[in-house]
Amino acid sequence: MGCEYWIDDYEQAGVDKHLHDETRKKILDRVAVILPYVVDKNVISLGCGSGFSENEFKLLAKSVVGVDVDENAINYARYKYTGVDFFCHDAADVHPFLFPADSFDVAVSTEVMEHMSKSHAIKIIEVVKQILVKGGVFVGTVPVDDDVDLNEYHQVHYTHEELRKWLSEHFDDVEVSLLKHPHPEFFFGDSWLFKGVNR
Repeated sequence: MGCEYWIDDYEQAGVDKHLHDETRKKILDRVAVILPYVVDKNVISLGCGSGFSENEFKLLAKSVVGVDVDENAINYARYKYTGVDFFCHDAADVHPFLFPADSFDVAVSTEVMEHMSKSHAIKIIEVVKQILVKGGVFVGTVPVDDDVDLNEYHQVHYTHEELRKWLSEHFDDVEVSLLKHPHPEFFFGDSWLFKGVNR
């Protein structure tokens, strides 16, 4: 099924409120930790939402693709931003349905994997390994909070050791570090910043 367009409804719902100057700066603080990885790279962002981060990635990357299952979010992203290819699709199925193997240098997933079961996250990891070139980088963030009840939209949270061990089963040179959000009044706590290199 193709994505239907509900641009007016999505804007009226307040999706664009993050574009006011102060909040935009706060989001850019988070995007900034990913930017060094996308320079001159072919990038795919899994769980791109309404496309704000991907619009920033495109300024440095060779190419940027955004994927999300939320039809309204993808419709809004297509309406609002140019220079990024947005697809309405489950990230766990982008290969081989949308992209062949070795299509990207970098895969990004920021604040996404906590919204799904671990079994579904594993499917996405398997797809990431297929669509990344050898030596390509998987980078992203997940919340630090270990109490799922703190957020009704989160299905699971990861500890530092759990995330490092899990990613090390699939990637080389795995790094997991604490990302202290500079604006805790806006973000839902701190995050784990992770990076792994495709084998």
